[in-house]
Amino acid sequence: MDDLPVTEPSDGNGPLHAAALQTSASILALQRRAQQEQARTVALLTAVLESISDGLVAVNDGGAITAINPQAVAMLALPPAMVARARWAEVQAHVARLAHAPAGAESAPGPALFTRLDTLDELDMADGRVLQCQTKTPQVDGAPLGTLVMFRDVTARKANERARQQAQSETTRRLQEAEQSRQVLLSALEDQQQAEAAQRASEARFQASFNSAGIGMSLKAIDGRWLEVNAQMCTIVGYPAQALLQMTCEQITHPDDLPAHRVQVQRLLDGSASHFQMEKRYLHANGQPVWAHHTMAVVRDGDGRPQYFVVHVADISQRKALEQALSQSQARLQATLDALPDLMFEVGLDGRYHDYHALRTELLATPPEAFVGRLMSETLPQEAAAEAMAALNEASAKGFSSGHQMALDLPQGQRWFELSVARKPAVAEEGPRFIVLSRDVTERRQGEEALRRSLAEQAALLKEVHHRVKNNLQIVHSLLRLESGRSVQPETATVLRDMRSRIQSMALLHESIYRSGRFASVDLGDYLRQVATQAMRALQTQAGAVRLQLDLASTRLDLDQALPFGLLVNELISNSLKHGFPNGQGGEIRVVLQMVGGTLQLCVSDSGAGLPPDFEARRGKSLGLQLVADLVEQLGARLDIGPAPAAAFSVTFDPARPAQGKALR
Repeated sequence: MDDLPVTEPSDGNGPLHAAALQTSASILALQRRAQQEQARTVALLTAVLESISDGLVAVNDGGAITAINPQAVAMLALPPAMVARARWAEVQAHVARLAHAPAGAESAPGPALFTRLDTLDELDMADGRVLQCQTKTPQVDGAPLGTLVMFRDVTARKANERARQQAQSETTRRLQEAEQSRQVLLSALEDQQQAEAAQRASEARFQASFNSAGIGMSLKAIDGRWLEVNAQMCTIVGYPAQALLQMTCEQITHPDDLPAHRVQVQRLLDGSASHFQMEKRYLHANGQPVWAHHTMAVVRDGDGRPQYFVVHVADISQRKALEQALSQSQARLQATLDALPDLMFEVGLDGRYHDYHALRTELLATPPEAFVGRLMSETLPQEAAAEAMAALNEASAKGFSSGHQMALDLPQGQRWFELSVARKPAVAEEGPRFIVLSRDVTERRQGEEALRRSLAEQAALLKEVHHRVKNNLQIVHSLLRLESGRSVQPETATVLRDMRSRIQSMALLHESIYRSGRFASVDLGDYLRQVATQAMRALQTQAGAVRLQLDLASTRLDLDQALPFGLLVNELISNSLKHGFPNGQGGEIRVVLQMVGGTLQLCVSDSGAGLPPDFEARRGKSLGLQLVADLVEQLGARLDIGPAPAAAFSVTFDPARPAQGKALR
């Protein structure tokens, strides 16, 4: 410090004041720029960490990794030492070793895979995952910035595609089985129809059953005219008997069903069938279609010639509506189940498995065919079984349970699962049953752990930044103190002392942030208490003559808002000590901070000599008051002075309103 150059004092006060003002403004500008750059850097880092779920690797033209996010490290299972070496060729070789050869390929993918720009490639990893890889070369102003390689885990999507193909195959198989069942049913119905035809041999018995039947019945001529209809038939189609007898069957058959109906009638006429059954639509008198189960048989004479048709019609509209609703409901349910990434089980209160739905059977602790009918305690490790039973008991008491997690050691490594349990509606013969959804949250837990580590590293870095800024300000403060001690001009020493006080208020902010460990905001009341106490200690020439009274509410503000408040308090206390208590006069300086509604109010007043009569004229020439006005304008706040002659300065600030850049003085 003894080697610092000594600046000769100036004979004039104007240049000195101008230099002090310029120095103070420069310090404030540098401080604001540093805080803005720091805030932008923190915001950028936070946004990147929170928004990017894919793996990201940035490589320069020399093959060195310039950036790699935690998701890429986790996806590619990179050892810490490999990450530290940051050699892209080594990472390429590592990925190639972990990847299977794609279908149809002669060998596993090599490093050349990552040279195809804007091409989506898929890697089948040895642990069963499928990673999608894309390589890009970002440019700025036409100049390449190296290579950007992105990895995305598409394992779940691939599993869903395979499950969908399996579901399609299963649907085809079930349709074939349904067709076989239908053929068997048709055969049985044909046998039943033959028995019914034998019973109608008696005309009297037929007529009685015809008139009293609960289904639509009719006799129809070979040419399609109605010969006789019963009351139920009229009810089904909505026409009176007289109108129907003037019509043909085809006139009230839905056009889409006519071709199939005609084919079946022709089979009756040519003798290839004795009767047929089909589901068809009649057109009701009101124009609406009516679904009916249509049974038709032909009556022949002794020579085998067709005489007329006997028709049975049962209204199945309600059944069709229910079948359609059921089919849609089943389709929605199946789609929902197939879309779930979870394992689903139906278990009893005793923990016994009764059913399951699992698209990813590799996540099951026991093969599917082995656990149905067994207890959880028989198929799961002790700790996992205890956690699952705790979830069941909670669901039994509350109706649902969520958040329970358990770890399982599977062939692909340890996996974490989160359980969601809901109680099924009670069925007497089943006893209490529960639906258990088990979701693989391994990647989420790994991501959360990586994020916690990253946030801890950021907090340590920011803490170190604030500590170093505080130390640098302390160095500047010490330099000004030494320079003040060398100065022989009282005015110069006063200016340097004021500058030291302002710098000290800035350093106190960083000290407060460093000690609290909270970087987004600061407790304004606690910060202003430190600033006011330090200002009184540094600026008061006669210790104890002037008392400091503080009434500071605790409220948190952003750093760029708290700093102007600290400088305001420093300047206003300095102004009171300089002008409010001449000749060693005693008194009190009072600093009050309070919230009124949603507005923050700061008031600095003193019990000293008050404002001079020419205060307004002298106001524009005072460096401290000019700085106060600039700080209020920076905050977008309002400054009120007085009423005269009291020396009271009030600042009103709305934290929720953006700064307007204006102030009322």
